[in-house]
Amino acid sequence: MEDTWKERNWEDVDYFWDGFKTDHELLFVEQQIRELERTSNEDAWGAIDELWDSYAEHQQTELKELQELMETLGAVWSDEGSQFDSDPLTTNWRPESKYEGPLRTTVNEEDWSQWLAHLLRTSTGSFSQALLGTPNRSPDRVRREVVFSDGQFTRRIDILVEYEDTAVSMEVKNGDTNYGKTPQTAGLVERDDTRDWSHILLLQENKLQRLRQSFGETLDESTERRPTIQSEGYPDIDVRCWKDVSRLLRQMLLDDREPGSHWAASAYLFITLIEQRILELHSFAFVSSPSVTDSDTTATTDLHRLVAVEPAAQINYIRFLLQKDYTHE
Repeated sequence: MEDTWKERNWEDVDYFWDGFKTDHELLFVEQQIRELERTSNEDAWGAIDELWDSYAEHQQTELKELQELMETLGAVWSDEGSQFDSDPLTTNWRPESKYEGPLRTTVNEEDWSQWLAHLLRTSTGSFSQALLGTPNRSPDRVRREVVFSDGQFTRRIDILVEYEDTAVSMEVKNGDTNYGKTPQTAGLVERDDTRDWSHILLLQENKLQRLRQSFGETLDESTERRPTIQSEGYPDIDVRCWKDVSRLLRQMLLDDREPGSHWAASAYLFITLIEQRILELHSFAFVSSPSVTDSDTTATTDLHRLVAVEPAAQINYIRFLLQKDYTHE
């Protein structure tokens, strides 16, 4: 449920729950099978009805705003000079079955790294410069799964983007929260290489709290644009989120800053997958569905779809997209 709604109504939920536990103690007996009471407290169910009506009304207001924002976002593609005339969220690639769509829902981090490395490798320089701060030309070399060792420890880097005098290492995370070895890995990368190095940890935004728990005060969040891991004795690690990648790819396509048609096609599909599989955004078709946007229908026949939609995050994401300029360097 939405945080703003919960803040206003959580005391009512607590009140109902306390009463429910008192009236239904049998439910909390530790046994595999319980016979539920058939009676219900009319006052308690009345409170639930009021809470649900309030939640549904709150959701409908935000869903309407989300629908309007998505219509505006869709119009951007027909107005700009992109090779594409519809938004990457037009098609629903959040199927119920993991066997539907072009990429399995169980896809691992290596597959996401492979796709991102391909876009960096085939970039003319605009994308790699905007994302990584590298020179505005094609990388000399982009490697995957590169092993570094000092005889005692062995670490593997997901992506290396290399130029003659500078290079970037990237550790790509999608669900994995084992961040503790990241600074040490960066140290191994630089151990026998005198180039000017940058190091990036790419993760989901909802994992930032876990990152804070892992690094504590060594995670510097004082800068406006991005957090930085500053561990004593190791190189600094800049933290990026997957939404940074999808936002930037959108801008590359809308501004036609990477001219190759194959690159553009790969980027367009990658945006769709990042936004729907990692960021868990909803497609145009889902948001405009009558069962989601029609309050008369939603409140009675399709409750599970309404509860599944959390508009706030997607609203903020699209608002940011409509600001136009969101390069990272």
